[in-house]
Amino acid sequence: VQELLARIGFGCGRLRGGFEESSSRRLLAEALRCGIRYFDTAPYYGASEAILGRGLRGVRSKVQVCTKVGLYASGPSTVAELRGLVLATVRAILPDVAVNKLKRKRRAREADVIKPRGYGNFDPILMRRSVERSLEALQTGFLDCLMLHEPSMSDPTPEVARLMGELISEGKIVKIGVGTHSRLEELPRFGDVAQFAIGRSVRDVGDSRSFIGHGLFRRMNSEVFEHCVREAGILETLPALKRYVSDPLGTSALLLNAVLFGTDIDRVLVSTASPKRLRKFVSTAADVYGDIQARGDGEIDKKLRLSVDQYFAREAAGWRS
Repeated sequence: VQELLARIGFGCGRLRGGFEESSSRRLLAEALRCGIRYFDTAPYYGASEAILGRGLRGVRSKVQVCTKVGLYASGPSTVAELRGLVLATVRAILPDVAVNKLKRKRRAREADVIKPRGYGNFDPILMRRSVERSLEALQTGFLDCLMLHEPSMSDPTPEVARLMGELISEGKIVKIGVGTHSRLEELPRFGDVAQFAIGRSVRDVGDSRSFIGHGLFRRMNSEVFEHCVREAGILETLPALKRYVSDPLGTSALLLNAVLFGTDIDRVLVSTASPKRLRKFVSTAADVYGDIQARGDGEIDKKLRLSVDQYFAREAAGWRS
């Protein structure tokens, strides 16, 4: 189980201040209780860094923290805070089946909207100021990883590389990387880590960076993945996994494990606004992991890889095939 938890990170984009701060603190505390020890945040996420910093008091030496430079948050919005509070309340009250139905409707609406990719501002002076503010907000003397947030292919200039080197020499950052809400192919080769939306992106030969994926469940289609699992023969090879495909949470836990066992993704970020849902998901994912580990051979890994490949191919095709 510890091996599984070492490959799960918590995406802190849903840690919010104002009306939602108390629920955000409970969510963070639950992530720590679940055994998650990697936390991803950014200035762009508003109050996330400050809430994370307060929540990690006393345990900072036991966790890893990644933040970013390049994109910066606008001022707090009372309307947005109220909307977030209502959504969090709805998620807490409704059963998982109803929440998943609402998510499917939202995904259907979002599928028709093409969001243009934005790019960060990587002026070295702004970057250094941003790092200093992040260190203060996070109440820490160093960052385990600092990423360029939405860089273009030309953004890692010699000046940017020089600043990153200085920050490493000063002991303020350990690793550097690049991150995007989009695909790996849209990121420049820079640093030790690449963070991107999970899909059919694959590691090029000779690319030794650590790969972190996010957004796996935001676009998840449980029915399609279950079909891929059955088509790959996974349930015949390991019948114990049949119990997980009967509900969306179990299917999500199986998908997480399929990605970790069957792809070159080193870590997957998970995110939710519900402490209860996070606890249930991590527990179920640990059960799936244990069942797969108990099998103890490469056959199941191969079939998990096949199911993920088929799933991502169908996602890329808009679930048509």
